[in-house]
Amino acid sequence: MSIRSKLTTMFLAIAFIPLFLISDIMFNNYKDALEANRLKQLENLARYKADKIETFFANLNIYFGLSQVEYVVKKNLPVLSRLAHDPGNSEFIAAKRRLDGVYGKLPSNLGFFDIMLTNSEGKVVYSSNPEHFSKEFLKFLPDPQQKAFNEGKNKIYFSDIFFTKADRPRMLATEPALDFDGNFIGVIAADVNLSTIYTMIQDVTGLGETGETLIGKKIGDQAVFLNPLRHDPRAALKKRITIGEPTGCGLQRAVKRQKGVGQFFDYRGKKVVGAWQYIPSLDWGVVAKIDTEEAFVDIENLKKLVLMLLVITSVSAGIMAFSIARSVAEPIKKLSKAAQIIGSGNLDYKVATNTKDELGQLSTVFDKMVQDLKSLGFSCDTERQRLYNVLEALPVYVVLLSEDYHVPFANKFFRERFGESHGKRCYEYLFNRIEACENCETYKVMKTNALHHWEWLGPDNRNYDIYDYPFVDTDGSRMILKMGIDITERRQAELAVHKERQRLFEVLETLPAMICLFTPDYKVAFANRAFRDKFGESGGRRCYEYCFGGTQPCEFCEAFKVLETGKPQHWEKALPGGAGVIDAYDFPFTDVDGSHLILEMALDITEQKRTQEKLRQSYQYTRSLIEASLDPLVTISAEGKITDVNEATIKATGLSRQELVGTEFFRYFTEPEKAREGYRQVFAKGQVTDYPLALCHKSGSITEVLYNATLYRNKDGEIQGVFAAARDVTERNEIARRTNATNALLTIFSKKSSRKDYLDALIGLIQSWSGCQNIGIRIVNDKGYIPYESYTGFSREFWKSESRLSLEHSQCVCPRIIAGNPDPRDASMMTPGGSFHCDDTDAFVARLSPEEKTRFRNVCIQIGFLSLSVIPIRYREKVLGTIHLADKEKKKIPLALVEFLESIALLTGEAINRFNLEDKLRESESRLRFLSSQLLSLQEDERKRISAELHDDIAAKLAAIKFSLEKRVLQTGKTNDEVNQPLKDIISMVLDTIVSTRRIMVNLRPAMIDDLGILATLNWYCREFEQIFDTIHLEKQVNIEETEIPDHLKIVIFRIVQEAMNNIAKHSGASNISLVLEKTNDFLMLSIEDNGQGFDVENKTVKAAEMIQRFGMVNMEERARFSGGDFSIKSLKGKGTLLKVTWPLKPMKMPYHLRIEPS
Repeated sequence: MSIRSKLTTMFLAIAFIPLFLISDIMFNNYKDALEANRLKQLENLARYKADKIETFFANLNIYFGLSQVEYVVKKNLPVLSRLAHDPGNSEFIAAKRRLDGVYGKLPSNLGFFDIMLTNSEGKVVYSSNPEHFSKEFLKFLPDPQQKAFNEGKNKIYFSDIFFTKADRPRMLATEPALDFDGNFIGVIAADVNLSTIYTMIQDVTGLGETGETLIGKKIGDQAVFLNPLRHDPRAALKKRITIGEPTGCGLQRAVKRQKGVGQFFDYRGKKVVGAWQYIPSLDWGVVAKIDTEEAFVDIENLKKLVLMLLVITSVSAGIMAFSIARSVAEPIKKLSKAAQIIGSGNLDYKVATNTKDELGQLSTVFDKMVQDLKSLGFSCDTERQRLYNVLEALPVYVVLLSEDYHVPFANKFFRERFGESHGKRCYEYLFNRIEACENCETYKVMKTNALHHWEWLGPDNRNYDIYDYPFVDTDGSRMILKMGIDITERRQAELAVHKERQRLFEVLETLPAMICLFTPDYKVAFANRAFRDKFGESGGRRCYEYCFGGTQPCEFCEAFKVLETGKPQHWEKALPGGAGVIDAYDFPFTDVDGSHLILEMALDITEQKRTQEKLRQSYQYTRSLIEASLDPLVTISAEGKITDVNEATIKATGLSRQELVGTEFFRYFTEPEKAREGYRQVFAKGQVTDYPLALCHKSGSITEVLYNATLYRNKDGEIQGVFAAARDVTERNEIARRTNATNALLTIFSKKSSRKDYLDALIGLIQSWSGCQNIGIRIVNDKGYIPYESYTGFSREFWKSESRLSLEHSQCVCPRIIAGNPDPRDASMMTPGGSFHCDDTDAFVARLSPEEKTRFRNVCIQIGFLSLSVIPIRYREKVLGTIHLADKEKKKIPLALVEFLESIALLTGEAINRFNLEDKLRESESRLRFLSSQLLSLQEDERKRISAELHDDIAAKLAAIKFSLEKRVLQTGKTNDEVNQPLKDIISMVLDTIVSTRRIMVNLRPAMIDDLGILATLNWYCREFEQIFDTIHLEKQVNIEETEIPDHLKIVIFRIVQEAMNNIAKHSGASNISLVLEKTNDFLMLSIEDNGQGFDVENKTVKAAEMIQRFGMVNMEERARFSGGDFSIKSLKGKGTLLKVTWPLKPMKMPYHLRIEPS
C-alpha cells in the first residue's frame, strides 16, 4: 500500500470510526425500543383476549353452579328419565312443558344454542331446542370424544371444541344434576354458542396485514389449532403441530403452560414476532403474532436512511483525505522510485531530491549507503554461487521467490519437473494465470517472517510437502526460500487407508445398533447415527459426561475391561435416569494411526424388555379376569377335552383343576347329549348364546345355567377349540321378579292421583307378591295416631281396635317400629332394615316372661296370626308409617319378601310424601286465592267509598265555591275588570279541580258501572280513549247481554280493559286495537289485541318501559286469577300482543296452574 493510500486511510479512519460508533449506538437503541414496544403491544393483546375467553367461560361456570340447584330440574328430570320410553305419557309431557317454561328461551340469552338433560345412563331425555329434541332423544350427548357425560357427573366440565356439519364451532358444558337428597340423577348439558369468542379471536385490529390471533390445545404430543387461521381458514381442529417442531413455536409454548414474548417461526415457517399466553381454566393457549417484516418495517426504513447519510459523509471525507495525503506523499514517492532503481541493481543511480527537509537528509544518507553496498557486492556474489551449487544438487525442489512473484533461482529438480521460468512470475509459468494464486500460502512468510509448513498440489498433480523460509539475498532483497518434497506415493497410501476406514464408518453408521469408539481417556472418537439419536452429540465431552451428565466414569460400565483383558466383553444393564436397558458388546480396536480404542456395539432392548413385561402382565391380567369371573369358564379342545378351567368351575363341580383338565366336557351335565349338541352348534354357527343346561356338582346338587360359547383361533386363524361360560340364572330370575315388582309399584305411583288410591293399589300388589291373606298400611296422622289408611283381609272389628293405636300411649310392635325404639325382646325378631319379622308368634310369646308380655297388646296373637311382619315406611330418615302383614299359617312370610318390601318401602315413602305435599299445596293455594279475592273486594269497596266521598262532599263543595264566585262576578258588573279578572282566574282553577276530581272518581270506580252496567261503561271508556289517543283506531265487539255478566266480574273486566289499553297507548306504539267481549259455551271471554311492537315474554333483561308494562300484566293476571278466571298473553317482538281472559259463567272450579320459578 502506498504512502498516499496509508495517509488517506488514516484520515478516513479518524473521521469514520466515531461516526460509525455513534450511528450504530443510536440505531441499536431505537431498534431495541421499537422491538420492546411491539412485543409489549402483542403481550397486552394476548393477555386481553385470554382474559375475555376466561371471563366468558367463568360466566358460564357461574350460571352452571346456580343451575345445579334448580327446583325444576330436581322435580322433572326424574319424571323424564322414568318415562323416557313412553314420551306420549301425559306426565312426561307435563314435565317437559315445565322445563320448557324455564329453558325454552334461556339458551340464546345466555350464549347457548341448546340446553339438554340426560338420565343417569347418559341418554338425552330433554332438549330446549325442539329440532334437537327429535334428533337427540334417547341418544348420547353429541360429543365426539364421549367425555362430556362422564366428566360432567362429578363437576362442571367444558368439552373440547368440535365442528358441526355446517362448520359451526361447538362446545358442550356439562354439570351433575342432583335430586333433593343430593343423589345423582343425570347431567345438565349446554350447547355453548362460541360465535362471540370466535369473532373476538378472528378480530385482527392492531395486527396489520399479516398478523392474527390463534388459540390451541395440547392433545398428546401435539398442539391442535382450535380456530380458523388468517392464512389457513380450514385449519380449525385439522391443523396440528408436533411439540418440538421448529415451526409454530409460540403455540407450542402456550399449550405447554408458558407465557412470554419473542420471535419465532409460525405454522407457515415464516419468522414472526408474537406473544403467547396460557389459559389455565381451559388448558388452552393463546398467541398474538405478526410477521417480522411488517412489525419492524420502521427499523428497515431507518437503516436505509442511516446508510444513505453514511455514504454522503464518506464521500466528503474521502475527498479531503486524498487532497491532504497527496501533498505529503509526493516527495516520498520520488525517494521510493530511486530505491526501486537502485534495488534493481543500478548502484550508480543518484536520488534527485533537493528538498531541505527530513526527506532531503534521507536521500543523502541513502546515496552513501548505495556506494557501500557496491563495494560489498563482489564478495557476496562468490558466496551466493557456492550456495546455488549446493541447492542445485538436492533431491528435492528448491526455489527462490521474490516479493513480486518472480523466480530468481530454481534448482535442477524444480526445472526438470516444471521447466524454465524465462522471467515469468511463478503463477504465470506454473499455472498460466495472470494473477497470484488465491490458495498459495508461501507469501505468508513475508508477513510473519517465520517458517511456514504446508502441503501443495503441483501442476503435475503430485503432492509436495512444502517448507517456506524467510531469505535475504546478498543485495539485501527479501525473498522466500521454498523447499518441496514429493510425498505423492505416501499420500496415496494414506488415502487408501482412510478410504477403508471411512467405508468401515459408513457401514457402522447405517447399522441399527448403537456403535461407538472410545479412547482410553473416555472420549468418543466415533458414534454412529443410532448412538447419536439416543444420546445426542458428544461435543468433545467424555462418554459419562454427555451420556449421563456424570462427573466420574460410570460404576456399572464394563466396556473398559477390554483394555485390561484384551478380550471382548458382553454385558446388559438398565441405564440410570430411566434412559432404558442396553445389551452391550465391547471389542478391542486398533485405529489406522495405531492408537488403541474400544469398539462398542449396544442394542437398546428397552422395548423388548417392556414387551416381555407386557406379555407377562397380559397373561397375568387375562388369568386374573378369568379367575375373577363368578361364572364357570372353560376352554375346550377341538376333540371336546377340557384344557383349562377357572375357580368358579371348580366350585360349581366340586372337582379340582387336575381332575377336570383332560376329561370330556359333556359328562358334567345332566343331559350329556344335549351338551354335546350345543358344542357342535358352536362349530356350525361360530357361537352359541343362552343355551339352557343343568350343571352337576359331585355332591349331587344341580345348578340351572345358560351356556354361552364361541370359537377361539390362533394367530393364523386356525380353530383351536371353544371358550365356554355357564351363567347361573337363579339370581337373575329373582332380580327379574323384583324388577317387575318395582315397575308395577312405579306404575301405580304415576297413575294414582290420591294417597288413598295409591295405598289401595299397593295393598293389592303386595298381596299378589306374598300370597298373604291380611295386609294393612298404617300412616301417622297429625295427632300421633297410626290408623290403617288401607287394608285387606282384616275384620272390621280388628280394624277399629287397631286404628286407635297411639305412638305416645300404646305398647306394641307397630308404635315401636314407627318410633324407631324397639323393645329388647323385639331384637331377636328385628331385621337389619329395622323391620319386625316373626315366623311363629306362639313360640315367640312362649319365650316371654309375664312382665315382658305386658309390652305387647297380643291382639294379633289372640286372633291366631302365626306369621307376622311389620315393615317401616321411610321418607329419608323419618318413618311415615308401616306395612303390616299377618297370616294364620306359620312361615307364610319369607325373610326375602320382607327384605324386598323394605327396599320398596323407600319408594312408598317418597310417594306418600309427594301426596302429602300436593295436599298441602292445594290447601295453601286455595287459602291464598280466597284471601286475595277478599283483598280485591275490600279494595274495590274502599275505592267505591272514596269515590262516593269525593262526589258527595268535595265535588259538591267545589261546585258551591264555583257558583259563589260566579255570583260575585255578576254582582260587580262587567265594567269592574280589576276585581273580576282575579275572580275569573280562580273560577277557571276551580273548574279544573272539579274535572280532576271527576277523573279521580272515575278511575277509583266509575259510578256508571253501578248505574248503567259494564257494557255502557265500556262504550263510554272507548269513546274517551279514542278522543284522547286519536292516532289509535279501536274496534269493539260485544256479543253478550248485560244480565249474563256476573256482578262481581264487572269491575274486574273494567279494570283489566283500563290497564291493558293504558299499557298499549303508553308503551306499544300500536295503531290498531281490537276489543272483544263475548259468551262462548258457558264461558265469558275478554280479548284485547294490538299491532304494536310487542315484547319478549321470557326475556329477563328488559328496559324500564317494558318493566312497567310487565308490572301492569301482573296486576291484570292477579285480578283474573282471584276472580276465578284464566289469564293468558301472547307477544313477540314486532308482532304485537294478544291478551285473553276467560271466566266460567256456571259455578265450577277453574284449573289454575301455579308456576314455581327457581330462586
